Amino acid sequence: MLITEAVFSAVFNILSIYVAFRMVKLILTCKDEAVVPPVVVYFCVWSINWLIFYFFNNVILTMGSLALGMLLATIILYEGTVVKKLLSVISALALGVVSENIIWILFGGLDVLLINMALGSLFSSFLNMFIILLLEKCMQIKKVEHVSSKSYLNIVIIIVGSIVLGEILVELGGNDQSLVMVGLSIICIIDVSTYYIYDKINEAYLQRLEREAIKQRVEMYEHQLDLMEQSHKNIKALRHDMKKHLYLIQSYLDDNETDKAQQYIDNINEHMVIPSQHIHTGNQEIDAIMNYMFDRAIRMDCKIETHIEVPNIAFMDKMDLNIILGNLLDNALEALGQTEERQLSVNMKYKKGIFVVKISNSYDGTLIKRGEKYITRKQDTESHGLGLQNVSEIIEKYNGEKQIETTSNMFKISIILYVEAVQE
Repeated sequence: MLITEAVFSAVFNILSIYVAFRMVKLILTCKDEAVVPPVVVYFCVWSINWLIFYFFNNVILTMGSLALGMLLATIILYEGTVVKKLLSVISALALGVVSENIIWILFGGLDVLLINMALGSLFSSFLNMFIILLLEKCMQIKKVEHVSSKSYLNIVIIIVGSIVLGEILVELGGNDQSLVMVGLSIICIIDVSTYYIYDKINEAYLQRLEREAIKQRVEMYEHQLDLMEQSHKNIKALRHDMKKHLYLIQSYLDDNETDKAQQYIDNINEHMVIPSQHIHTGNQEIDAIMNYMFDRAIRMDCKIETHIEVPNIAFMDKMDLNIILGNLLDNALEALGQTEERQLSVNMKYKKGIFVVKISNSYDGTLIKRGEKYITRKQDTESHGLGLQNVSEIIEKYNGEKQIETTSNMFKISIILYVEAVQE
């Protein structure tokens, strides 16, 4: 094997393994903390597989080593049963074989592919990558679901451009296969680097959105802690002067001045009321979310109606609850900010494992829909889109249902979640 062929096979193997693991990620979820760093695992799979190919040049042996290496990698790096991991590896390898067959069926008669087998292999990897991108989009995988259409167009341009460059290299290279191999190797490196950078940009973007969600969650808790601290101060002050209060009330009652006694009690109650504490269910998570959102609504001069019946203990995952209520109320506040007549109604009830949420708000009568989805009017549509998508995922997780009703000036969303079924 020529040096240029060896270099190309090594670089091409990187692309093949990268594409294969992209397919694995469609089925499996990465572990939060792997025993061995992922880069080390991927490098071992690549190096062993390429060395077997280089020294033995046997298709069956090479495919077998790749399958075994990928299976071991999934055991080390991914969650799931062994059967599911085996299925993911088989699916990745099968898709590679299918892509290669498609290329040779469609273009096998072309002289350029008959002359240069490496170019055909490269084309099949590009097709494999394109199919995986489509699968990721269709299956709404988080890492790519928020990528714009322009980004997908850029990837398609890279793939098509690589194919065109490959054909040009073969035509210009003539009988100089070494030059062609070097050129194809460079194309492989560029493509792998582009896909890798593309992934890292998306990961960084999602991490930023997650940090923003955590920041809002912290603000909710800080707001609730301020309310609790103020309540504690009021109770402490009341307790300090309790004897004086009781003595004065008793004196009013002794003189049959019940009106004055009642008025004094009312004054004490007003003193105990904290302006920003709009609800107090005893459920720390719900109180934090609702008081934070209601405080924002009141600053907008919004009329609020509530009816909340929930236990004073946690009854579902806190993050899921925060995603559902936080995003729905944030949407309502967005709509309220665009209308003069501001009304907000929130009804919540939890009973026997069933959680029902009904939120209605006034709006200016303008709705933007794309298919069955409502689209935000905020400039940061991608960040807001993530919130709406997360709400849908939570509803699906709890086998729930969503219903939306609209009039000319009111928007109402009703959600029912079967919490007990998930907890079991």
